[in-house]
Amino acid sequence: MLTRHVARLRQFQTARRVALYWAADGEIDLAPVMRLCWRRRKRVYLPRLSGDSMHFAEHKRGKKTVRNRFGIPEPELSAPAVDVDALDLIFAPLVAFTPAGERLGMGGGFYDRTLGSTGGWVLGVAHSCQCVEALPRESWDLAMAGVITEKGPVRPLFRGSAGPAIFNLMKSRQP
Repeated sequence: MLTRHVARLRQFQTARRVALYWAADGEIDLAPVMRLCWRRRKRVYLPRLSGDSMHFAEHKRGKKTVRNRFGIPEPELSAPAVDVDALDLIFAPLVAFTPAGERLGMGGGFYDRTLGSTGGWVLGVAHSCQCVEALPRESWDLAMAGVITEKGPVRPLFRGSAGPAIFNLMKSRQP
């Protein structure tokens, strides 16, 4: 169901370079979105950890992955890292989110440090039941363009003038 909602986003339709993640600890599985990307000839990038840093590296269909220290598959070291500003659309996992678009991650700060200054489209991915009224907010917390759940996109408050456009990019709306 989430894949159908993602496919309707014009930002996804026009994206050529899409950053995804391998699901862990109850996160929404984006493997179907990954397959959709490859069918539509989009380049797929996955996070790769290096110490306290995270980078995105291309993951091609059929290429081997290696498990990082958390047991999560990531591209081999031979896959070159890409600058996050070169990514057209970035999907970020989360533990909880608010209707205002605030995100609570797993606590490692990898996404906050890596994407905090990007101008790219960062969409949180969550189950709808992960929405809460409020979360503690710190200056380093990642601001997202929005959140997408199995029920469709959630309309958060956006930062900057470009933010609200992401949900105007829907081709068709679900009732």
